[in-house]
Amino acid sequence: MPGETVSAGDLLVCKVKEITDFGLLLENEDIKDREVFLHVSEIPKERSLQDFKIGQMIAVKVIKISRTGERVFVSLKQLNKAEARSVMRKWRAEKKASEIFNEVAARFSIPSDVLEDTKEKLVEKYGSLTEALRIAIMEGENTLARTKISGDARDAIYELAAKELIKKKVEKKMLVRLYFIDKHGLKKLKTVFGEIEKMGTKDVTVEVKVIAAPRYSITLSSSEPKKIKKLSDEIMVKLGEIAAREGGILKTLE
Repeated sequence: MPGETVSAGDLLVCKVKEITDFGLLLENEDIKDREVFLHVSEIPKERSLQDFKIGQMIAVKVIKISRTGERVFVSLKQLNKAEARSVMRKWRAEKKASEIFNEVAARFSIPSDVLEDTKEKLVEKYGSLTEALRIAIMEGENTLARTKISGDARDAIYELAAKELIKKKVEKKMLVRLYFIDKHGLKKLKTVFGEIEKMGTKDVTVEVKVIAAPRYSITLSSSEPKKIKKLSDEIMVKLGEIAAREGGILKTLE
């Protein structure tokens, strides 16, 4: 967050810069022009100054800004555990997202001004680099299409993001209504959905279930969201082709 917008109630992740008798002097990469101070009275009773080390990263809450605006006073005591976990998790994800951009920039010799301009625009549009990359790999949106970053570099960023930011398997469920009006309708349905399940790959599993005929769910799961998007599009095209060829009636449901 830009330094000029920091205010009481904001949550920050800071590095311990100095340990004094009165508290901790901290630094935050987004407000380098201001001194961040955690007074000893704002440290929970169960903790002491000896629990902290130079270079340690901690989550804090802004409680006030000095009249001159040069010092930011923060608290650990007024930050609950859930808030601390959440802000640290977001900070780590954002750091990882930035590292992805930096790694690709070094590999493809992307100028620093182009890289920083791209990062700023993504944060402005999506709120964070992490969110921009999540949208790209989950929805298939080419978020970097209008930047000066080359197509190969963009692909490398998306590939790294899918690998580093999406650790757990994700699912996409599609609901469809499909039936055939002839006497072989049931047999055709079994054949159709058998073919659909066989479209699964080593990276994406496909499972078809009956909700209440003629409504069916098709669930795709994978640790690579980009592949889910591609396969789901292929499945819908396949269903449309079969329905048209065999005289079936197909409708996608929300």
